[in-house]
Amino acid sequence: MLTAMRNSTRGLVAKIFLGALFALLIFSFAIWGIADIFTGYGSQSVAEVGDTQVSSEQFQAAYQRELSTMADRLGRQLTPDEARALGVDRRVLRQLLTSATLTNHARDLKLSVSDEYVAQQIVKEPSFIDAFGRFDRQRYETLLRYSGLSEAAYVAEQQRSAAREQLTETISGDLKPPEVLLAAYNDFQGAKRVVEYISLPAINAADLPLPGNGALTEFYNAREANFTTPELRALTLIQVEPADLTATVEVPPEDIETEYEARRHQYETAEKRAVDQILFSSQEEADQAHGKIATGTDFETVASDAGFSGSDIDLGEVTQADIVDPKIAEAAFSLGAGEVSEPIAGALGVAIVRVRSIEPGTVRPLAEVRDEIRHRLALDLPQDEVLDLYDRVEDERAGGRNLREIGDTLNLKRLEIAATDRRGRDGNGEAVADLPATPDLLREAFDSDVGVENDAVETATNGFIWFEVVAVTAPELKPFDTVRDDVAKLWREDQTQTRLRDQAQELVQRGNDGSTLAGLAEGIEVEPQTSEPFTRRTPSTPFSPSLVEAVFSASPGTFLSGGGREEGQQVVLRIKDALPADELPFGDADVLARDAAFALRNDLYEQYVSGLQARDGVSVNESALNALFGDPS
Repeated sequence: MLTAMRNSTRGLVAKIFLGALFALLIFSFAIWGIADIFTGYGSQSVAEVGDTQVSSEQFQAAYQRELSTMADRLGRQLTPDEARALGVDRRVLRQLLTSATLTNHARDLKLSVSDEYVAQQIVKEPSFIDAFGRFDRQRYETLLRYSGLSEAAYVAEQQRSAAREQLTETISGDLKPPEVLLAAYNDFQGAKRVVEYISLPAINAADLPLPGNGALTEFYNAREANFTTPELRALTLIQVEPADLTATVEVPPEDIETEYEARRHQYETAEKRAVDQILFSSQEEADQAHGKIATGTDFETVASDAGFSGSDIDLGEVTQADIVDPKIAEAAFSLGAGEVSEPIAGALGVAIVRVRSIEPGTVRPLAEVRDEIRHRLALDLPQDEVLDLYDRVEDERAGGRNLREIGDTLNLKRLEIAATDRRGRDGNGEAVADLPATPDLLREAFDSDVGVENDAVETATNGFIWFEVVAVTAPELKPFDTVRDDVAKLWREDQTQTRLRDQAQELVQRGNDGSTLAGLAEGIEVEPQTSEPFTRRTPSTPFSPSLVEAVFSASPGTFLSGGGREEGQQVVLRIKDALPADELPFGDADVLARDAAFALRNDLYEQYVSGLQARDGVSVNESALNALFGDPS
């Protein structure tokens, strides 16, 4: 099917095919109409703005996307309690309320975009483009299907999104901040401080005497989380990936040849030439110089007579595209090695060029890259087989078979994970071997339980993973006797930091009472240092971000303490000088204006949305929201 699609999109037929596809999309929109995605689910809403509702399904989908994004950033899954403690649920709700607010207002203003525009955006969406750079309707339908979106809902969201974009562009598009704001912004961002400081000598934790078992036990009880094993789960997985099926996929030879020709530039190494150029201001000067070269005068001598050194005339080893003037480029690449050109009237003057040497270009032949191209195309072709296997697995599960039985029957890759925590580590804290790098997998596995049938998890490479929770090992506090050494180590580390902070605060107090930094340094046998002037954003300061912020909130002469850049480091400093911002060079001023405009647009946008919400009214169904998290209250 895909081969037929590719073959049909050549030449005139391509225009007809894509035109028909484009018309099909528009025709589909006309049949469906554009339903409001916030109200089309027919289920309980969690919030509403005016007449626009936010459904529980919409909230759940957005919440899961946000958790996946955070998991990618943190390198681990957040627990439900951690996510709510960080306010992920409220942040997602605010985002959905903002979209609902703008959707509601766009409807009131009767803003819309044409079906043709939406179809154009869908056809151009990179996620729906095949290996040949063309819209793939099967890929489109597959991605929507496994993203839990109907085609009508997806199209509706695209149309609503475009209408909201019209609205926001009207509010804050092409906004230019006033000069007085830019000056204030520069004064704040560009203000500088100079400090003198000392780094406190590290305390050797091993030198600290340990307290008795009573005090260590008390410390152990206060830090139970540090000595508790994580919850572990044993999993059975079966997996289907397009890459696993490529060995049996037949890629037509003509497709490989077409792909090679379409991407031929990727397999080419351009010819390079070592080129010298003498540039003259007039045709007469160039003709005279060329006459000298023709009668035997050395090229370098002629260049020297014209006032150029060897480095002045050397363009280096260049490709034809590297030479900016096309006339000179063409002339240079028409010469043989050692040859000198006639005078060339270029854009910047009249030039004479010499080619010292030539490094021929190369082209990797099709025979050399055939397997590479076949593999790349093959990854795009087995999607039908993946979907067929997906359906067969689901049929087997509906018949009551477990994943072990299904994997053996269908000859699918099966993994037995003896134990993993939420971060993909085993009971010893080591990374679990062969665990698929799919963030949603562990999150969903830890939201499930033994005996629960779970939906397949889609992978980033358009494959699927099915999982069963085989066993759950609850978190367990390790007995004190088994971790006494770990408790002692953590107690010493904690005491080290406490003593360093106490020492730093004592030195700050003495400094603010009249002692000099030099005197404080002498007392603890360290050398005082003076910083270079730094701003709030200078990345190379030897101080923690919180200490930098404190420096800019205090006056010259003030002593402060805080963390250094290195772990466990404590710094005591005195603010020596406060310097005004420099006047910005032209380029930096443009950057500042862009940043200020961005901040101003955000402020206007937030105020506009807040005003609409105050006018239209916002209500949140707290009981429905809590029910999504298993909290009946």
